[in-house]
Amino acid sequence: MSRPELTAPPQEFYNDTEARKYTTSSRVIEIQDRLTERAVELLNFADDGVPRFLLDVGCGSGLSGDRLTELGHQWIGTDISKSMLEVAGPCYWFPLLSCPSVRVHRYTMSKPSG
Repeated sequence: MSRPELTAPPQEFYNDTEARKYTTSSRVIEIQDRLTERAVELLNFADDGVPRFLLDVGCGSGLSGDRLTELGHQWIGTDISKSMLEVAGPCYWFPLLSCPSVRVHRYTMSKPSG
């Protein structure tokens, strides 16, 4: 996979095809799992068994969020690439300032009216 930052902005590089390739790559999944575990370790949460509610900025297709869920946490993610968010599956979409979308994943909330 070429480096997207050298090819095009992420919202253009991660089209439907690239988003699917990224999300199904066993190497990417392994790296995302390890990075997520290390990030949680660095957050140094108290070992009290209480799940945390975390924000994943640049969540892409939700690979890190999947690991956060496996670790017992809840999370919300945002990403600039609509294709990456769509690969993640069903979710609620909200406008957020200049960002094209916000994805709420694995967190119970009602769908906004209007």
